[in-house]
Amino acid sequence: MKESSLLNKVFARDVIDTDTGEVLIEQGEVATEKHLNQLKKFKSITFDLIQSFGYTLQPMIAMT
Repeated sequence: MKESSLLNKVFARDVIDTDTGEVLIEQGEVATEKHLNQLKKFKSITFDLIQSFGYTLQPMIAMT
């Protein structure tokens, strides 16, 4: 996967170092080049990203 396709997406869950249990990246952070460089250090690591499409108005109360 191209690195550019990972940038500016949101981490869906904490990214955890399975050897130490350390939280490397917290859920909700936006993927940056710094994050990707940090993840490259691992031989194998799994993480989930969410594509954010910006602000969407979702009214909770019907307008009358």
